[in-house]
Amino acid sequence: MTRAGVDGVSEDRSGTGHRRRVAGGALGAGLVVVLAVAAGVIVAGSGGESARDRTPPSSSVISTTTEPATTTTAPTTTVAEEAAAGSPLEPRVGVATTWTGAEVVIWGGEPAGPEGDGGPALDDGAAFDPAAGTWRRMAPSPLPPAPTDPRPVAASTAGRVVVARGPDVAVWDPATDTWEALADAPAPVLDLTAVADGVVASVSANGRLDLATGTWATFTEAPVNFTRPTSPTWTGTEIVVIGANVSAFVLDPATGAWAEPVPAPDAALNPAALASAWDGQRVVVTDYDMGAAAFDPVARSWTVLPDVPARFYEHYPSSVAAGGLLATVMALAVVVWDDDGWVPLPIDALPGGPPVVIDAAPPGRIAWWDVTAAEAAPQVTVASLADLLASPRRQVGVGAITLGPGDELEGATSASTESQVGPPSVAVELVVRVAEGGTCTVTSAYGGALGSDEQRAVPETIEGVQGAKPWFHDAAGGHWEAEASDSDVFTVACDDPGAARRLVETVDFDIR
Repeated sequence: MTRAGVDGVSEDRSGTGHRRRVAGGALGAGLVVVLAVAAGVIVAGSGGESARDRTPPSSSVISTTTEPATTTTAPTTTVAEEAAAGSPLEPRVGVATTWTGAEVVIWGGEPAGPEGDGGPALDDGAAFDPAAGTWRRMAPSPLPPAPTDPRPVAASTAGRVVVARGPDVAVWDPATDTWEALADAPAPVLDLTAVADGVVASVSANGRLDLATGTWATFTEAPVNFTRPTSPTWTGTEIVVIGANVSAFVLDPATGAWAEPVPAPDAALNPAALASAWDGQRVVVTDYDMGAAAFDPVARSWTVLPDVPARFYEHYPSSVAAGGLLATVMALAVVVWDDDGWVPLPIDALPGGPPVVIDAAPPGRIAWWDVTAAEAAPQVTVASLADLLASPRRQVGVGAITLGPGDELEGATSASTESQVGPPSVAVELVVRVAEGGTCTVTSAYGGALGSDEQRAVPETIEGVQGAKPWFHDAAGGHWEAEASDSDVFTVACDDPGAARRLVETVDFDIR
């Protein structure tokens, strides 16, 4: 599965998120990784046209599952217990995933191969117990054979797992490993949310399913056709859907009534591809143009957030919230929002997807199906967002740096500058207060150019993380530049020359 193509962002919606965060040291001890494999992102490339004119990647659904705001906490897991774990499932993408309170369920999808994805829809599944580090296959389901589009979705409620593919629905009982076919949904099910004990709702199907009776009840007529909304977000009392010219649509699943839609601020978000998650107070929404905003369902109001500091590629974002933190997965970065601003981590911190919440409360563990290619063993990976955030690695556009003990991330921004002669220059910038004193500004600019003759007066080859890399720096050694790719220039500029060299030696451009 490969990444291809580069493009720029057309709008200048610059913003700054400031925080004081000490970095350095190893990943937090609470991080649990179950035979994790190398990270991978499917990205369809395009040229240098305006971001508002781009066609997003083909997909019938942006996210395959939505978890309730409150989940059951699993017992603490150790790496030793998981060392022998091996998935019984072949590599696949587009799976339905959910957390039962004891197991992560993976069902369906389509085969994944080294050249991409494709093949007939898969009809099998398995459940992973992170406490024991063991897998078990699920019994064959009664769902009929179907094409890969639409992808399956799943939700857990009342100790059972509801799985839907298109209009076909079935429920699996983990205790007995048995299935029951249920009545067809009123329309194809592209999303599924547990909204009460034994009750699930689907915005795309415009109805709710009561497992006690096995029947569907339709909601009042939806304000718009939600055939391709952002993932419906459950607040604990309402479902919030962001879609249709980026308005917030609020549904009370108990009554089936829709509230008056609330339009988002002008130019805050691109409606072509959105992701959202509930952080406990607001629905935080990001788009694939790096725009971000938050919707308060109580006040029925929007707040524009700083742009996501990540490099643009054609890629659907996805979001998950747990433990008081929210993470948005972009093409090259996992960007965490912690109310002080955005913190960009390398994409290999959270490979694969879609993630599901295991603990909504701190430490906020999440789990995700991790698969990148046919030759790699697919696994479920479990981690805490807080532990991922404790890593000293920070993604800056097309490169990653490692902060040292005493370094503090001051701010992360993303902005674009229009050019008279070509595509816009798009820059991701991090400001770091370093242990040596003063600050360093680390920038990755798509469409940028190397600096002045004075800034690149001295060529030097640095043995970095992924091997030798030619760099240029000024005579004092405080300003360093490298051509990270055919289209990107990476810059490290520090008040202290020693800090500049130290950070340059940690730069990794080999991000998968």
